[in-house]
Amino acid sequence: MDPNLCAPVVPTGLYRVAVNDYIARGGSGFEVLTWIRGSDAWKRLPVIILTASTSAADAAEAYRLGANSVLIKPSSIQQFAEI
Repeated sequence: MDPNLCAPVVPTGLYRVAVNDYIARGGSGFEVLTWIRGSDAWKRLPVIILTASTSAADAAEAYRLGANSVLIKPSSIQQFAEI
């Protein structure tokens, strides 16, 4: 995934939080997180990583890269509605 593709389609100032999937089509959601944290316009935007991974190492990497929170995706729509 090329995080630079986000820049032209995401207008600055319209969002209060980003929810980013760790496993994204074509690459890692961590690439987008790194882009957000390196962008002057977006670096203060809170980022939540949503993932199916239960790996403590993946969560630690997300926090190291600047995620504000890591949520494990529920396995059903019912569980998702509860969070």
